[in-house]
Amino acid sequence: MISDLTAELKQIHDDEENTERFLKIVDKYTDITELTYDLLRDFIDKIYIYEKDKVYKTRKIEIFYNYVGNIS
Repeated sequence: MISDLTAELKQIHDDEENTERFLKIVDKYTDITELTYDLLRDFIDKIYIYEKDKVYKTRKIEIFYNYVGNIS
């Protein structure tokens, strides 16, 4: 029980730190006029692009941001 609570508190603390890191990046890029390599590297961790749906002709794309993950 105590170990579960300790693990949960650590996760909450880690989430807070990651959110603060992400917000620092957001503050750095308040006036984006152009998509640059540095901007993408700072914001994006990974992008998943799935196969095209043959019926609807659409494609699922997931973007995972640094420190906060997928926020869709």
